[in-house]
Amino acid sequence: MTTLPEYLRDHGISQIAFARKVAASRSYVSEISNGIKAPSWQMALRIEAATSGAIPATSWPKFQPIAEHTAAPHQKGAA
Repeated sequence: MTTLPEYLRDHGISQIAFARKVAASRSYVSEISNGIKAPSWQMALRIEAATSGAIPATSWPKFQPIAEHTAAPHQKGAA
């Protein structure tokens, strides 16, 4: 999976240019790129659109589903 810094480097896009593309400040894009901040859901969607899906909104750890325990709860009186 492509990360934001990899995408910017591979496509020769500066943080300033990308920030304009997603309607954010360069400092915010820098913080997201460096893992200091996680994007909001709306920003994650804008990043997905700006990268033509190369960085899906759901790729950010904040938005990945949490694994649920699939074990059935213990039922009293069950035979």
